[in-house]
Amino acid sequence: MRLLVVTPEYPPHSGGGILKYYALMTAAWQAAGARVSVLVTSPYFEVDDHTLRDGIAVYGVRAAAIERYASRLTHLATAPIFRRWIAAGLAATDWIRDRRDDFDVMETTDFGLLFAPIVSMTDRPPLMVKLHGSLGQISRHEPLTSSTELDYALARLTESTLLPSAEELQALSPSNALEWSARLGREVEAIPPPLPVFKAGTLVKSADTRYSAIVAGRIQSWKGPDFLCEAFRVLGSRAPADLMVGWAGRDTASAPDGRSMSAWLTTHYPDIWGHRIVALGELPPADVQQLQRGARFVLVPSKWDTFNYALAESMGLGCLTLGSTGAGASYLIDHGVNGLRFAGTDAPLLAEQMMTAHEAPASWRQELGAAARETVVRELNPALIAERSLASLSRVSSVRPISGPGPWLREFFEPETSRVIDNGHLENVSIRELADHLKQRVTRKVLGS
Repeated sequence: MRLLVVTPEYPPHSGGGILKYYALMTAAWQAAGARVSVLVTSPYFEVDDHTLRDGIAVYGVRAAAIERYASRLTHLATAPIFRRWIAAGLAATDWIRDRRDDFDVMETTDFGLLFAPIVSMTDRPPLMVKLHGSLGQISRHEPLTSSTELDYALARLTESTLLPSAEELQALSPSNALEWSARLGREVEAIPPPLPVFKAGTLVKSADTRYSAIVAGRIQSWKGPDFLCEAFRVLGSRAPADLMVGWAGRDTASAPDGRSMSAWLTTHYPDIWGHRIVALGELPPADVQQLQRGARFVLVPSKWDTFNYALAESMGLGCLTLGSTGAGASYLIDHGVNGLRFAGTDAPLLAEQMMTAHEAPASWRQELGAAARETVVRELNPALIAERSLASLSRVSSVRPISGPGPWLREFFEPETSRVIDNGHLENVSIRELADHLKQRVTRKVLGS
């Protein structure tokens, strides 16, 4: 099979679940005999035009090509985030069009809207869209500002309108598959990501014993840091002095006021955030693994996650894992057998489970951790996942591409215009509104707020 992956993230650029998924999945596909090529297109960074990494051909869309398309999308001038992602997808279509006979099937992501210009192509290989967590979905779990509201509204409209034009949709967890099936009114298959595990006994535990529990993830609203704070608030004086949580991950501007989540938590939970829960910053993966192995248990308090690699990785390390049902990967946990599960809205239940995990004998934690590791070995085996994935892609490759959206939608995502974006759209805004906005913006810049 000749497979082309079109993605906004691929090593060594950027980070997160998409990058991790394709780093592991492309290796698994290749080991299973597929010929894999990767095209990276992003409005935020540029990769080399052609490199060979571990036998996989990696190509990059030129930043200049993306800028040319962005300048032509005059009708999207007031939605700059949306415009730049669509431009990245359009630049990718030029690359695909020139090489469409080189591939049997394509896979791209829902995140970044790259699929929209690609499904609008009238002559392309069949397409699989992998549902990692779209801009529209994320916009429902993070605060919106007046400057981004239109971008995300257009993202949700685009996703609901054009995702059905892909030959196949596939999610990484049953919960996300059900969410998209209900939203789009069509079947969505769930195939989990691959995750190789280390040999038992080869991992080093951290000598740092300050933390009873570790959380690995961004300090982000939907990762549940405030939910975890609420659980500590429920415990109150019942919490043992040594029940401390280390949170490994970078801060984000996802607080209810749109600013630093860590700063917001410090203000609203001053006795907990920074005391009971300590932000450790972004750490190398090996350091995080050592901390997880050295802790009594690992916490995943997500309110929402389409999968959550941190949960699966913790189980694969043989750690006792407490996982929220808000995380898609929580289906891997058989409560009381290979970990503990709790509803992502039930702070009292999380509080009780933290106490259980903290006070439990080491032998019990090790028993559940060993069962968790075996679950990951069985359910996320890279060779078996690659086999399932390639079988699905093979079915897609034999399907005649869907005719796609109508001409008006194609025109929306493939503009035929020589016009270049200027400030003409500001003619529709009153002088008073412009003056008020300018005053507020200058004030923010001067005061740094």
